[in-house]
Amino acid sequence: EFEDPDNLGNTIRSANGIVARSGTGQIDIGAGDIYTTGTGIDAHSEGGFVKIRTNGVVAAGDTGIKIDNDGTFDSYVYTEAAVTASTGAGISIDNTAGTRSTYVSANSDITGQTNGIEINEIGRSGGGGNAVYVNGTNSSVIGQTADGIKITSTASDASVTVSRTTNTGGNVSGAEYGINISTAGNGGVVVEALNSVSGGTESGIHTQTQGGAITIYNVTSVTSQYGTAIRADTREYQGPNTFSGGANIYIQNVGIPEFEDPDNLGNTIRSANGILANSGTGSINIGAADPDNGSEIKNIFTLGTGIAANSEGGPVDIALFGQIDAGDTGIDVSQNGDQAVTIALTDTASSVTGTSSDGIKIANSSSGATILVEGYVYQGGPMVYGTVSGGTYGMDLSTAGSAITVRTLAAVAGDTGDGIRAQSQGGA
Repeated sequence: EFEDPDNLGNTIRSANGIVARSGTGQIDIGAGDIYTTGTGIDAHSEGGFVKIRTNGVVAAGDTGIKIDNDGTFDSYVYTEAAVTASTGAGISIDNTAGTRSTYVSANSDITGQTNGIEINEIGRSGGGGNAVYVNGTNSSVIGQTADGIKITSTASDASVTVSRTTNTGGNVSGAEYGINISTAGNGGVVVEALNSVSGGTESGIHTQTQGGAITIYNVTSVTSQYGTAIRADTREYQGPNTFSGGANIYIQNVGIPEFEDPDNLGNTIRSANGILANSGTGSINIGAADPDNGSEIKNIFTLGTGIAANSEGGPVDIALFGQIDAGDTGIDVSQNGDQAVTIALTDTASSVTGTSSDGIKIANSSSGATILVEGYVYQGGPMVYGTVSGGTYGMDLSTAGSAITVRTLAAVAGDTGDGIRAQSQGGA
């Protein structure tokens, strides 16, 4: 900022900070403090890589840092001090079909009036190597009217990773989605090692692929004021209400706690729903990847359903270390294939409550699938732990033809219905 030569004593800003345009060459920018009424840093490449490093504050009237990469090389952004945008996104990166990969290392607060960080990756012909990485979110990423982090990729094999590289920070929030990732191909999506992710009108974490695996793990707190805390969908869209394929979904070591109402400070509220996982032929594993090393799901508090898993063919495994206290159904599983459904309560304090509906509801339409619900056996017995209760049934379990097993639980109770309602068309 500088003194206005036409009005001495007043401080003003440049219209834009750094604007760089390149044909086949590279763009490499290192910057300190930048204060503008327009864009802080604006880089456009037609050929070489784009690299932007900031160790000073970027405070922009429009977009903080903007990259348009129409070339065939990577895009990089490294920030060491705060980036803020008054009307646009904090960091905005738009890659065309030629760009290979995108790397963002945000070691500072990133705040956008719209999205905190937005990346649009357009699939390039021939594929191969497309990737988006948002690493080192060691402070906070905030989208004040839209999403905290929004990543969209149309590349057929693009992978996306959002993670934290140190033990501090790692907080992402948005007025709509906290983290919103959508890919059009079979590349994997990973969201890991974050402290908190919160959404407003939509999900805290929303991940959708067209056949790529989704992994969400080691996120201490995920919440949504009006939506589902975590939503993962790997089904391949074929048309209205028609899906095929679908890769594996892994959601491990996450918690969905109660949280302070941002519209009424001092009041505690809950997410509308907890976890929603939709897969086609892939497996759904929620907390059961490695229970001995803490992969299980921690506490979930919701107004609606705690965990909902819908599989068209793959197995469903759920392991709960904490408690689910849900306003509607505690755990709701729909499985339409020949694979098993297993729910395990893995600690002395594990419990599932579905206040207005069922504690656990499992429906399987295939003759070859089995259902197993089990509690925790302390040091080999005889003490067993794990409670399930519902406003209607404690458990409502049905399969088209194979075995149903419920074992080693401390208590199962229904209010208006049975404690355990089990229906098998042919199995034990």
